[in-house]
Amino acid sequence: MTTQREKVNSRGETLEKFLERYNPEKYKKPAVTVDTLIFTEKKVHEEKNQLQILLVKRKDHPCIGNWAIPGGFVNMDEDIEAAALRELKEETNVDDVFLEQLYTFGNVERDPRDRIISVSYVALVDYDKLKPKAGDDAAEVAWFRVEKNFLYSSQEEGTYRLIFYNDERKIKIEYLVLEKGVKKGSSRSREVYIKPSMENTDLLAFDHEKMINLAINKLNNLR
Repeated sequence: MTTQREKVNSRGETLEKFLERYNPEKYKKPAVTVDTLIFTEKKVHEEKNQLQILLVKRKDHPCIGNWAIPGGFVNMDEDIEAAALRELKEETNVDDVFLEQLYTFGNVERDPRDRIISVSYVALVDYDKLKPKAGDDAAEVAWFRVEKNFLYSSQEEGTYRLIFYNDERKIKIEYLVLEKGVKKGSSRSREVYIKPSMENTDLLAFDHEKMINLAINKLNNLR
């Protein structure tokens, strides 16, 4: 049986000869980052459990001063999930969590620095077992309770407020979300539009509101 290294292409080249000729600079490489969404459920004011997410406050450009999902760049010699765990540990002191890949975000203009693609991960953890502490390029780390308040809902579309609260710091971050059914050929899909609320005094970094909204929808479907 012919192995991959013994097979030849239309030029008569083996894999070894092909790689000698291959120019890795032919295609510009986008940078790859990871973002890890850490959720927990915790009682607030002795009420029922409420969903909360761990966020860090950025202390450098871009999005300086904005709250963000913990994350960072993947090293060239590093597996993607390993990078997610490393960045999570460096920024929040959280480790030993089970991660599940959520989605890959690749909008061309999602980051002003470069063409950056982010692979997001999600975890649902026990609040009492974590001791978050800001580190690396995070100015602060804090839990934010998450609320999804529907304003209008039908079979075709839904409008709701996505709100993040931190009562200790008196922070409220709010977005308006529209989910709309769209017909594409013989199938239907759902498009999501998110914009800051007029009442906002703060914003999340990059496109992190989109990541969190998607993660919440997936978590709700699993409950």
